[in-house]
Amino acid sequence: MNSIFVFTNELKVSTATIAILGACSENGKTASRKLAVQNRLLLLDEKKESLQQLKEELEALYPGNIEAMECFQDTGWEADAIVLAIQTEKDREAFTLMKPYVTGKPVIIFSSNEKEVAEIKQLLPYSKLTSINEGDCECVNKMQALLKEALSN
Repeated sequence: MNSIFVFTNELKVSTATIAILGACSENGKTASRKLAVQNRLLLLDEKKESLQQLKEELEALYPGNIEAMECFQDTGWEADAIVLAIQTEKDREAFTLMKPYVTGKPVIIFSSNEKEVAEIKQLLPYSKLTSINEGDCECVNKMQALLKEALSN
């Protein structure tokens, strides 16, 4: 009697849920494309038509892992981490609404403006806030590394 053994070498990929505010900005699109490979994304942007186009583009490559969101509270509650790709007054309002749901969660901000970063730190004192200089050509890779480290703890 012959025996056949089949060995599989499965790679376990952990999937995090990451919200990207300002998803249609240049930083947001770049972050979305990079993070969609191994994560579930919750995309937010006030440009609804552009947001739908980005969602469709990403879903064609990564089906079932991309969602366009409208409610800041739901987004904050569902996300394991938040990426703020663009700063506007509406984003500050969004963080005020999300504050109870992002306590203890990693929040990454693309910004080279220390004053803006300080304001957001005041809005989210109990989140794990990190800023990345958006002028750094490696900022998206740094963001990905920071998220991986924060979410593995």
